[in-house]
Amino acid sequence: MLAMDEILGRATILAQRCGGDRVPENLLAMVLSHLRRNRDLQATRSLLTALQKSPFRLRTQSTPRQLAKLETHVTAALSRVTEWEEAAWIIGWARRLARSYGGGA
Repeated sequence: MLAMDEILGRATILAQRCGGDRVPENLLAMVLSHLRRNRDLQATRSLLTALQKSPFRLRTQSTPRQLAKLETHVTAALSRVTEWEEAAWIIGWARRLARSYGGGA
């Protein structure tokens, strides 16, 4: 079980990285929603990979890059996390913090 300070630290780093790469907050919200709905961390990791091959990637010219960065940053933030609840805490806090780091675009 991760301590709350580690959860918040990972969330802050995730928010900073996503903000720096102009990954919209709504993509973090989509990942969080999938995670909560399925309660399966591996399924959510699979979603991140599948999104890059889905028709959704063609939504805008920047979407493929954003999805690639999203997968990279979420995967890094969730390294060694095995419980979906901990992952949901990290992604949820990152989503809240994303606007502070430019991820609201």
